[in-house]
Amino acid sequence: MKKLLLLNLFMVVSSWEFCTNGHANFPSEILIPHESNASEIAFSIDGNWLAADGDNHNIYIWDVSTQSKIYTLTGHEGKISGLAFRRNGDLFSASEDGTVRLWNVSEERELHQLQDGFGQVTSIALSPDEQQVVFGATDGTLRLWEVDTAIPPRPFIGHEDVVLSVDFSSDGQQIVSGSEDNTVRLWDVSTGMIVKTFYGHDKRVWSVAIHPDREQIASGSWDGTVRLWKNVQGSEAIDEEDTLNLPLVTYDRAVLSVAFSPDGRLLAIGLANSENDNSVKLWDVITHDRKATTQQELWSFDTKSKHDVAFSPDGRLFAATGGGNAVIRVWRTDPSTSIPLSPQEGTLIESSNTNLQWQAVEDALYYNIEVAIDADFIAVIQSATVSETEFYFSAEIERPQYWWRVRVGGFGRTSRWSEPLTFHTRFGPPPTCSVQMIPGYERIGLEDEFAVQIRADSVMDLAGFQFDLQWTNPDLLTFVTVTEFRNIFGISGLGKAGEIRQEEGLYAGVAATKIGEPNIESSGILLEVLFRSKNVGISEIQLENFILANSNQQPIDCRVTEAIIIVEDPLRLWDVNRDGAVNVFDLVIVSNFFGQGIPPRGLEINPDVNRDGVVNILDLRLVADHFEENYENHAQSPSAISAVEINFEIMQPALRRIHAALELSSDASVPLLRAIRALEQLISSSPPGRNLLLQNFPNPFNPETWMPFQITFTSDVTMDIHDVHGYLVRHIPLGVLLPGRYMSSAEAAYWDGKNSLGEPVATGTYFYTISTDTFSATKKMIVIK
Repeated sequence: MKKLLLLNLFMVVSSWEFCTNGHANFPSEILIPHESNASEIAFSIDGNWLAADGDNHNIYIWDVSTQSKIYTLTGHEGKISGLAFRRNGDLFSASEDGTVRLWNVSEERELHQLQDGFGQVTSIALSPDEQQVVFGATDGTLRLWEVDTAIPPRPFIGHEDVVLSVDFSSDGQQIVSGSEDNTVRLWDVSTGMIVKTFYGHDKRVWSVAIHPDREQIASGSWDGTVRLWKNVQGSEAIDEEDTLNLPLVTYDRAVLSVAFSPDGRLLAIGLANSENDNSVKLWDVITHDRKATTQQELWSFDTKSKHDVAFSPDGRLFAATGGGNAVIRVWRTDPSTSIPLSPQEGTLIESSNTNLQWQAVEDALYYNIEVAIDADFIAVIQSATVSETEFYFSAEIERPQYWWRVRVGGFGRTSRWSEPLTFHTRFGPPPTCSVQMIPGYERIGLEDEFAVQIRADSVMDLAGFQFDLQWTNPDLLTFVTVTEFRNIFGISGLGKAGEIRQEEGLYAGVAATKIGEPNIESSGILLEVLFRSKNVGISEIQLENFILANSNQQPIDCRVTEAIIIVEDPLRLWDVNRDGAVNVFDLVIVSNFFGQGIPPRGLEINPDVNRDGVVNILDLRLVADHFEENYENHAQSPSAISAVEINFEIMQPALRRIHAALELSSDASVPLLRAIRALEQLISSSPPGRNLLLQNFPNPFNPETWMPFQITFTSDVTMDIHDVHGYLVRHIPLGVLLPGRYMSSAEAAYWDGKNSLGEPVATGTYFYTISTDTFSATKKMIVIK
């Protein structure tokens, strides 16, 4: 009991310990009292177990939640040099005794031993499909072991000295290795050939890791540097001068380990001990869009030497070991959504600098910030990752509205975005007039024509004006014609038409003068232009060389705003859930908000189809009038599904209400009649008469999809995702379900497009299989990036 009390006291004191650089340890730090100093650790797939090496070359398995040792694996005769869990809980281990072993952990039993005279084994990595193990050896080779075969390990030859570290890419097609020869090498798994050799480290490369998106490779070296290498596809080794990069960071001591978080946002760095600095660093390595704060250290903690660092595959935990104090440290974060505090909704900021502040979240590791000029955050003008609860935003121009939001980051996942707030800026005293683009912000479809009006209001003593009209993306918009000009002067004005320079995105030299006495106060249109969209993207429309002149030929101080045009393809608002088909799913989504005002922000779908601020019969008609339409570049999702295939029991009242509303519509079209018939089928449908797996929606998809199904009996239900090679990508247990139809996004099986390690899967074809006690079925789906 005394030992337990002392441990608890140690945990409480340590949880409030402040590090030398000012960063505090997280209150949720867990200390596991290891029997001896561990140098290798690995999390099980679910994050519940932690394996670590110990004294007498044993391997200990710890229950993370209870900090208790539950299993001991005995048999190695040399120092453990690598650990890797399988999804079923089995464990691979590598050792300096020259063996690689596979263990049944729960039975504390060795299943297989591999020994082939390749010297001491220095490192190990398991392929994503768990069919291959790669390990480095002191003879300078990598060896690839086909786990479930009797084939001897295949050597990869190319390093000139001991291979110290290895890692698989997330698609299993590449291996990266670090060596005593100071190089990092990238290998093709299928051929065993070197794809690239990266030079730059001055001493041995202790640790390597491939980013989940496979575009970056991290390496840590005895020379104290951490480098990020760009993984560009190629087939030949690259000369030293082509790959000699500046390091991400340089320390005054050896880098012992590097590891990417499951979501790829963080890079963990473990360092040798120092009395003046911490030994675990967490870096933000995501390159943000515009004006970003990138590649910065977010956290620094712990004060002992760290030989190994590891993220749990589910992203909840981070662990470090090797501190010489026989303790494994585990940190835990479960991100909660933060609340924006300042500026509040609609605030006027009379400066170009705005201090954004939000509510602190306990155990938050970092915060993502976005500032946009549209409510959908399509046009994000600044994004950043910070460890504090404030961010200074600098506006380049005055705008009538900015949107900003925040989300919370953990070790391998992020929270939902907060409810966005708006503010606008004014850099100086209010001007006497305003000139604005109408619309200031617009989303349009491809090949659509739209008008942009330049309107002046409350201009005193206006005698003339001149300007150039500039659209910043000439490849996006085509100038069609002028529809109105100098209407602010009525019939008493003279004007000069502009010169169209389409390739420059410019209508140059617009000018007009009033004839006779100037008005005391004028309001009206200076110019209206018709554009046509020709490509998808974002363009600003603004005024250059703008002058308003009074009767004394003096410029008039006037606030000028610009327009933001977003071109989408296709802009089919009646496809509410954006799955490429208009069907009962879209009708049901609209019915959920029927009769309500503007839907809450943060919805990924908008049931206000016609964007008039209220969900009503007009929105239902738009969906119904396009019912059963399917669009190009989309595989057909469940549309016009028959009663035997779908039933929304809990939606019966809403379905009856929208059915009645549509029946009262005049001028019934054929699609509308089809929608009414489909609703009647849903309303009158009976319980499921057969087991059925339906096509996922949306399909193709990125990054998430739903897999609808129905079952006729109570059963334990699972959904398994396999790739085209038959390898299991994700196992999704749905639990024991009652008979019924699981069709909506709230009920169907959900997949976020990630494998069991929390890594986004690659573009390609996948298969999903439902399994019950007596029923199984498989369908195909497509992931696109």
